[in-house]
Amino acid sequence: MMNVMNYKGYTAKIEFDPRDNIFWGKVLAIGDSITFEGSTVAELTADFHNAVDFYLADCTARGRSPQKPVSDKLLLRVPRRSTVPPWQPPRLPEPVSTNGPPRRSRRQRANDLLPHCSDNLQAPIFRFQP
Repeated sequence: MMNVMNYKGYTAKIEFDPRDNIFWGKVLAIGDSITFEGSTVAELTADFHNAVDFYLADCTARGRSPQKPVSDKLLLRVPRRSTVPPWQPPRLPEPVSTNGPPRRSRRQRANDLLPHCSDNLQAPIFRFQP
């Protein structure tokens, strides 16, 4: 048994409070808080309809649009069916060419990073003097 009610696109979850012996509910999937209660199912339904109508009227009076409930649908993009039969293996990508630029030495790569110091890489920077 689902304890939910729907009205004007809004869905509410219904619970029973045994301490106060009443039903109460809260509208789901919106940021604003809409709650209602009733001792019987008829009172609960009427209060739910009044609460949603009051919320819509209050939003109009304040000049803001009422929040729409979040959809429970998930949209997925499904790729088109392949034209390759399932028994045919997939095509492999072309091999990468290994005839790229020649490998540079560590010193040459350091010279690229530090062009202003390239002349000093041959000689030590600090000299120890006894």
